[in-house]
Amino acid sequence: MAENQILVAGAGRSSASLIDYLLKNASQNGWRVAVGDMDINAAKAKIQNSSAGEAIEFNLEDVPSSLSAIRSSRVVVSLLPPFLHPKIAALCLQENKHFVSASYVANEMKQLDEQAKKKESDFFK
Repeated sequence: MAENQILVAGAGRSSASLIDYLLKNASQNGWRVAVGDMDINAAKAKIQNSSAGEAIEFNLEDVPSSLSAIRSSRVVVSLLPPFLHPKIAALCLQENKHFVSASYVANEMKQLDEQAKKKESDFFK
């Protein structure tokens, strides 16, 4: 695991500014940035030739591969469509990984809140 790897799940149009920011600040913060998308070429286009970035194929339907990418990261930023946030958030919760999304909090996400708070409470005991 890269100690400070950030997984950006989704390389669509809304991801460009965040990925640029992360890559530009990666070396001074010790970050590695993995950009994952179902379309590997979209991920490659977002990281361009940055030595701090890695493009990966990321498809939530491929759970073993998704779990591997999540396990290799310290934090996961979901820029996937909102209906996929509960699925990726549940995997992050399962793997004790930080999860961030720029989307509104749907009821499905609220249902994961208690589980996350319990894990946090157990972690700090």
